[in-house]
Amino acid sequence: MTCIKRGVSIFAAVGAALVMMGLGGCSDDGYVTPGGTSSVSGTGLTAGGSTVLYAVQQTSSTTSSVLLYTLAGASGTLTPTIVLTSPTGVTFDAVATDSLGQIYVGGSVTATGQGEVLVYAAGSSGAATPLRTILGGTSTTTTTFAVPQSMHVSSTGTLAVLSNSSTGYRVATMPSTSSGAVTPTTLLVGTATQMTSPDCVTIDQNGKVYVTNFSTTGSVLEFASAATGNAAPATIITTGTLLPYGVAADASGNVFTVLDSPTGTSAGEVVVYASGASGAAVPTRTITGSATGIYYGGGLRLDSVGNLYMINQASGGSSYSMIAFAQGASGNVAPGLTFVPSLLTSPSAEIAVR
Repeated sequence: MTCIKRGVSIFAAVGAALVMMGLGGCSDDGYVTPGGTSSVSGTGLTAGGSTVLYAVQQTSSTTSSVLLYTLAGASGTLTPTIVLTSPTGVTFDAVATDSLGQIYVGGSVTATGQGEVLVYAAGSSGAATPLRTILGGTSTTTTTFAVPQSMHVSSTGTLAVLSNSSTGYRVATMPSTSSGAVTPTTLLVGTATQMTSPDCVTIDQNGKVYVTNFSTTGSVLEFASAATGNAAPATIITTGTLLPYGVAADASGNVFTVLDSPTGTSAGEVVVYASGASGAAVPTRTITGSATGIYYGGGLRLDSVGNLYMINQASGGSSYSMIAFAQGASGNVAPGLTFVPSLLTSPSAEIAVR
């Protein structure tokens, strides 16, 4: 989600004047039922899951970075293993990663307002030079993406980019190997898409695109893999008064989202919808209650074995933590992993895991 900045607090969304903030991508499709109970030493997550987590730090309008946290033994306050800094004149907004560990960073060029995706080699740090740059357009461009608000790379190598432009919100998909100025494979844009206030995007291994709407009545929009142009969603799940601020999907078509209070005055929850769910569907699982630690969640991501990761804002908006739940978690359960991300003082709600 940029998934999109909404107001003084990173996740707070109070009234129509507030603007939301962003999520990012990772490997949240294609998990298989695992046979263990601990993917990271000292945690209660499912075996074989992610070992690193990426987050976007937006220190100022001219200074930003991607922070990499190594999850082995993570607890308490965790210092980033790697800090990747933005090039001069570029602001980082969103992050994703792929199966090779390459880091995809959605950014904007300050001088021109042009959007772009910078792709870095795994392990890049400091003022590293990108391997390649995928060029988007400005808010007036009609043929490609603008400044990325949310991104995701599917396990089959398709990059999805959510952005906003003068012609409305749009989702562009393209091969993750793209470079330079490219024509998107698909470009969803127009009133029929019903993207009225989208914050996050994900794409599954079958090419289906999922977008969350953080609006008066929240919704999760699912688009067919070949959908492009002013296309209507194939399915719409309505979430009611709690609004979705992050989305993931697995290989079976189950849809995961974190739901938050639009006023930030009550605790959020994670819900799972069965494949094919539509309308006011009843979730098959809900992670909710005081033990979960969820207050205002964002950046929901799913790793290859079904562990769920998210960034969580404490009541009052003064601090942030990363929390994760094991595959199959349900009810009022404690996270399998919790840590405070050092240096992440002004985060985008965009995270990625690998």
